[in-house]
Amino acid sequence: MKYLITILLLGSSIPGFTQNIDFEEPNLQAYLLEKECVDLNGDGTYDSTADLDQNGSISHAEALAIKHLEIDDLYREYYIRHIQDIRHFENLESLLIYSNDSLEYISLLGLDSLHTLRLDGSPYSLKYFDISDLPNVRDLRVEGPFYMDYFNIQNGTYADEYFSLFYTEYIQYACVDDIQEEINIVAEHMDVGLSPQTECSVSINEAEKITAGIFPNPAKNTLHINYETPPESIQIIDIKGRIIVKPIASNINITDLASGMYYLELRFKNKVTHHSFMKE
Repeated sequence: MKYLITILLLGSSIPGFTQNIDFEEPNLQAYLLEKECVDLNGDGTYDSTADLDQNGSISHAEALAIKHLEIDDLYREYYIRHIQDIRHFENLESLLIYSNDSLEYISLLGLDSLHTLRLDGSPYSLKYFDISDLPNVRDLRVEGPFYMDYFNIQNGTYADEYFSLFYTEYIQYACVDDIQEEINIVAEHMDVGLSPQTECSVSINEAEKITAGIFPNPAKNTLHINYETPPESIQIIDIKGRIIVKPIASNINITDLASGMYYLELRFKNKVTHHSFMKE
């Protein structure tokens, strides 16, 4: 690390402000602690780790100070499965992800300030991509995932002229904004005979409005589903797209599931909704 950063914790009296982040993905934590992945000045030079005060940990205060982040595992030193912990970087404006062959899903980031998201180099591992909770992402490039089960970019914003899905082929299910340019681009990258959906009700917010959500999340033993209209079928799908369980009740015993991320699929008469949940 080239620079020692002094953080003025003006809000240090706020509970949790200086508390360290409890990472769900330890390999991502290791990367952020060890690699120069932060652009402090917005000049395109990534010259600092996310451990700004060099104390061996990353606090919420440090995460809030970071606006530009790059995750580039060119030499395959880390095995980062997901980046859900990036949700703690609430002021993040740009996120660049390169050469991460192990990345399996991108979802539940919830970053209102993020406007640039670029992904390149996850050719076979990435199966689930959901930015429906990133309302201001306009600079979007998803280049590399060759076969994707679930692709949701219905965030109410059309990506700019740099929107690219280069080398992203055989998308099985796509949810997009009702904007013709976006529909046309995504349609070109879907599997034969498939089309992107605009009334898919699969964004995180919309899905919860329709079905009243799932709880608790994360869940350990039982996952509960609330819905106004009973679905015709229920499936739990793992991050590789495999159907793990086909429950018949709204209270699902998940004790025997391995820890990790899963997707609950509810099939209604005219729509399909998907919900991400974490098994502890």
